[in-house]
Amino acid sequence: MAKTPVDALHRQQMQSLLESGELSDVTLVVVEGSPEQKKEFKVHRSLLSAFSPVFSAMFSHPDTKEALEKRVIIEDVSANAMQHLLAFIYTGELKFDEKEKEKSLLEFLVAIDKYQVHVIKNECESRLFGLVTIDSVCAILQTADLHSAPTLKERCFDFIAKNSDQVVSCNSESAWAQFEAAARPELLKDIFYRMAAKVKKESKRCNHCKNKLTFYCSYC
Repeated sequence: MAKTPVDALHRQQMQSLLESGELSDVTLVVVEGSPEQKKEFKVHRSLLSAFSPVFSAMFSHPDTKEALEKRVIIEDVSANAMQHLLAFIYTGELKFDEKEKEKSLLEFLVAIDKYQVHVIKNECESRLFGLVTIDSVCAILQTADLHSAPTLKERCFDFIAKNSDQVVSCNSESAWAQFEAAARPELLKDIFYRMAAKVKKESKRCNHCKNKLTFYCSYC
């Protein structure tokens, strides 16, 4: 369905509501690093609860700390990710700066997983598909594994299996070395299993020339 002027006006008004905090009934306090490094968002419980079962449970019980104080302290989600999450909840739009798109999307994936905003998760994973490269695949896979993004995780597995010579570096400062040191053992096992399966498939005896090759010959 094509967007209409009414849609644009609605998004504009909702964005203004988010920015002004008018009639807000709770404050989200995102702390990054020290307590001095914090950003506050004056928001509306009903809107957050409509999209997030986590916020809904938090605000539905009047005796919770958050409900009583009308403040939610958040220390494991970046202010940038929260800004994007709130922008989506209020306006339905998802925009990222092209210069830091990968970092922003990974942080956003952490936020939507924590608050279970599943309606946008597939879109987030899809956008990260196109950002999987030799340099980024380890960070993307690590985040996908920790934050329940199975489709994105499979995409990374396939990419590593197809580009293992370039991804797996012996350099102690490489992205792979850092990933290998931090990743779950089960995740590393999955990767090596995929790589071994690929090597096994590509080293089958060629049906045309009967030689054991790393790759099939042009006739097979």
